Amino acid sequence: MRQLKKRFGEIPATISYQVEGLVLEDLETLTEDIFDFNSLADLESWLQERC
Repeated sequence: MRQLKKRFGEIPATISYQVEGLVLEDLETLTEDIFDFNSLADLESWLQERC
């Protein structure tokens, strides 16, 4: 969450809950994929693919 906040600023609660609910494998992937995101919309799409 700190990386997301640093990159995008305040994170909406709905996105925050989704990230907190990720399994370890997806969290590890997110830490790499975050650098490919240009906006919160990219993060939301990424989360939708995993939920």
